[in-house]
Amino acid sequence: SGGDPLFLPDKKLFSIIDSLSSSVPTIRIHTRSPIFYPQRVQAQFLAELQKRRNIWLIVHINHEQELSEDVLDVLAKIRDTGTPILNQTVLLKGVNDDVDALANLCTKLISIGVFPYYLHHTDRVQGASQFFVSLEDGVMLYRELRKRISGIALPRYVIDPEDGSGK
Repeated sequence: SGGDPLFLPDKKLFSIIDSLSSSVPTIRIHTRSPIFYPQRVQAQFLAELQKRRNIWLIVHINHEQELSEDVLDVLAKIRDTGTPILNQTVLLKGVNDDVDALANLCTKLISIGVFPYYLHHTDRVQGASQFFVSLEDGVMLYRELRKRISGIALPRYVIDPEDGSGK
């Protein structure tokens, strides 16, 4: 909702993190950068992550096809820093709104050490209505997904209601 934090230079990003660390015990960084621009993750970024044990990285991977060799390599390097990686998948019509696509993604994520954290049923965002999945279809899809994959690979199904009240 506010942009990707990894658009910031490393020095600025970690300065902000350090300024929050005394009052915020666990810092979550939500990002798609390692997925659409894996070259963003360089040695300095990894070194800074490794120095801090209070950071959790939440990547946004919506389909198994996004897991190119470059992305897999970067996620492994991040894991090697000791930083936990979780994933938030946005439910998107025509992209991942079938049980096979979601089951394959979740299974692959677990196999590479990324925890499938959220399956996010988003609210209707202006300009993206073609990707909206009805609530009824989303609930049905999640019920089927629960039958197909183990508990550790099953993300939480969260709904972002249109009234803005939160997940």
